[in-house]
Amino acid sequence: MAGGDQPKSEDKARVLQAFLTIEREETLFDKSNEGIYYWELVRYQLYSKLLSSLGLQSVNETGSRNYFDWISYSLLQSITGKSPSRAKKNSLLFFGHPRKKKENDLFVDIYTDPFIHFLSDNYEYSVLEGPLRPGFHCEPAYNYDVLYIDYLLLRARTAAKLERKTLSQETIRVCTQVQSQLEMKTGIQLNILSYIAASLARYQHEFTAFKKLFLKTSPKAVFIVVSTDKEALIAAARSLSIPTIELQHGSPAKGKLNYDYPNNILKDTFPDYFFSFGEYWTRSVNFPISEDRIIPVGFPYMELKKDKYRETLEKKLDQIVFISQPTVFKDLATLALNVAEKANNKYKIIYKMHPLEYDHFPELYNKLLHSGIHVYRDVKVDLYSLLAESKWQVGVYSTALYEGIAFSCITYILNTAGAEHMKPVIDNQQAFLINDADELLHSIDMSPDAPDGAQLFSPVDKDRLHFLIDKICRHEKELY
Repeated sequence: MAGGDQPKSEDKARVLQAFLTIEREETLFDKSNEGIYYWELVRYQLYSKLLSSLGLQSVNETGSRNYFDWISYSLLQSITGKSPSRAKKNSLLFFGHPRKKKENDLFVDIYTDPFIHFLSDNYEYSVLEGPLRPGFHCEPAYNYDVLYIDYLLLRARTAAKLERKTLSQETIRVCTQVQSQLEMKTGIQLNILSYIAASLARYQHEFTAFKKLFLKTSPKAVFIVVSTDKEALIAAARSLSIPTIELQHGSPAKGKLNYDYPNNILKDTFPDYFFSFGEYWTRSVNFPISEDRIIPVGFPYMELKKDKYRETLEKKLDQIVFISQPTVFKDLATLALNVAEKANNKYKIIYKMHPLEYDHFPELYNKLLHSGIHVYRDVKVDLYSLLAESKWQVGVYSTALYEGIAFSCITYILNTAGAEHMKPVIDNQQAFLINDADELLHSIDMSPDAPDGAQLFSPVDKDRLHFLIDKICRHEKELY
């Protein structure tokens, strides 16, 4: 298999099962400290830290910036036109995605900006954004009027760092027990008490800060692109009876613990509604809200791109595109190199790199550059153009693979850690699991049919979207 000694999906599955067993047996979702359900705040980051410590997942790094630079930058924002205090009152409030895509020299938030495109002119709205990393935003932005919450976050997090959070004796007992069990089952020691103390302090200060913002702006509804790490924001909105809606941004799946909550667990600080890409996602994972609040609305950005490349889609090339991501780069890049060597120029091979992985694996990256593979690392390269013209795509569990299926790409999943997230599409024969270059090339020679991605992405219905938003803003329980 590509990647040699790299961990397989089975290793990750064992760790996941151990983690879920501990949180179930210790009834961690029922545990609170001063009324705050603390396991919700740390669950995802603890599990991610556990996987990275075991070498089962690479760490997504976004770089760093001097903390004092962030202070200066945030203070400047607070007295300029970027302050969140400029948000329109009684409007829709969007908390967008800080990582954006560059198109025509402007950075587009592919989740928020196209969604707003489908709103009628009758809706007033404001877009707020946290930093991609301390003191850094993707600029110039397509939405030039986006507001920044850097100062709000900096002030809250600085106050949290200065506070010594007191944990109850019961919380200390539970966390010590969980830490001991995790170490026994995985061999990794995590300082869970430290995580929880820091998260509780940060939660309380952010809750106060966002509540003040919402009291000042009185939004009709709050839209969020990534709800993980925004528990305080959601709780602040709920305390004021402001509905919250998450716009799907990735690919929720079994074992992705930012969205997967087995055993009918309901997360107290999850958004009130989840606007999904399509019907498939309702069943793909155990969301921590009731199923009737998971509503398929489509993926506006992809729909606009599909219209743009409709003619290209009808003229597929003998081209293989590898969809990379930082967590699987070593395995996938090695597979691409093996395919290039064995295919002997029979196919054009493209390696589309993820924006966060350019500089982390220089030796392997240089091998790709000198292999005859067409390596795309420029953020201005349109992934949808590559998907539209490519007959085949290869990856592990990137959200782009689902989009490639919708673009009629015959899809191959490399059997390495993370591939388990794609099990539903593999079971539905919308993708094929492969172990190495020989299996991939053999399957390509067998000429399988292109997949049907209709269930993955619903068509965007503008009138229905307005209907749903109006009902949510009026606090109507029945949306259908």
